[in-house]
Amino acid sequence: MKKILAGLAMALLLLINLSATPIPGNGETVKHYHSLGAIQQTQNFFDAIIDWFNGFFYYDDSDYGYDDDADYFDNDYSDYGDEYDEYGVYDEDDNADYSDNDGYGDYDDYGNYDEEVLAVYLIEDGDLDLYWGEASDSEEALYEKMWTQAASLIPDDYETLIIKFEITTDGTDGSVAYICNEDDSLQTWTLSLDPVDSVNRNNKFKSDFDETVIHEFGHLLTLSYDQMDNSARNTYVAEDGRLKADSYLNMFFQMFWTDIIDEHNQNVDEESEDDVYGFYLDHPNMFVNDYAATNPEEDIAESFTAFIMNNRPTGNQVSDQKVLFFYQFNELVEMREEIRGITD
Repeated sequence: MKKILAGLAMALLLLINLSATPIPGNGETVKHYHSLGAIQQTQNFFDAIIDWFNGFFYYDDSDYGYDDDADYFDNDYSDYGDEYDEYGVYDEDDNADYSDNDGYGDYDDYGNYDEEVLAVYLIEDGDLDLYWGEASDSEEALYEKMWTQAASLIPDDYETLIIKFEITTDGTDGSVAYICNEDDSLQTWTLSLDPVDSVNRNNKFKSDFDETVIHEFGHLLTLSYDQMDNSARNTYVAEDGRLKADSYLNMFFQMFWTDIIDEHNQNVDEESEDDVYGFYLDHPNMFVNDYAATNPEEDIAESFTAFIMNNRPTGNQVSDQKVLFFYQFNELVEMREEIRGITD
């Protein structure tokens, strides 16, 4: 059976062009995405084929609203149908309460995003309070489970900055997660996770769930208010603002990006996976993976994830040096031990 499934998967791979489209944010609110890289997508696609057949033949999914051939989110969301335009953006005319609440009119600014918003929760004392959307009991339990695990991986001082938790989806192997600032203060943030890419058909976390959350925490760590100083000079400027001279991201940029930033800017459209992957292939020893080649923000988030998840590197490639970069900060070493105690 495994040989048959493998053959089917390989045949499908020849017909399907897999892609992930990490898209930078627009305007004041910036979404920092974690999408599956090309290599990882291929592996995940093969795993999904195996998982689909296993679920089809062996798993009773009636409790979760599946039909025999459906993925997790082939549930009937027809109640939402007329409330979304072609981009999955909420139409305030159909439910004024949602769009009229502070902060949610901004959804109309995200017309270039393909995520469908399934539910929005406010975070109050670490607990979820459903603010918008609908969820069955089993879905509510799943969302609670996702938040509890994610929150456990984020140190308390940073978890308190997350005031909203969004459940969004753009289908399998798209944008797994993103984190975005709620306002210019960079003291309030929203974390979004896609259930389709977070759990498998048995309602178990996928193997890269913790890694995804840590990546998003890496953005929060390196782009929060205490890292910024708009009056600074000659420091790295991210979409969220200008970095302090002694911020993690600026020091990382000055150490690893000054020699390649012009080449990157001239040759890489960050919305093009081919461009990003091509840049990675031009500098394979400089990045921990292909997604890290997107820009300095993604590079430091992926390198931070490797710092947390992996053993201390012993090599001398630039990619190794990027991981070793974090060991100079005692607070990050302590943070690493705390998080690894949860993921181990």
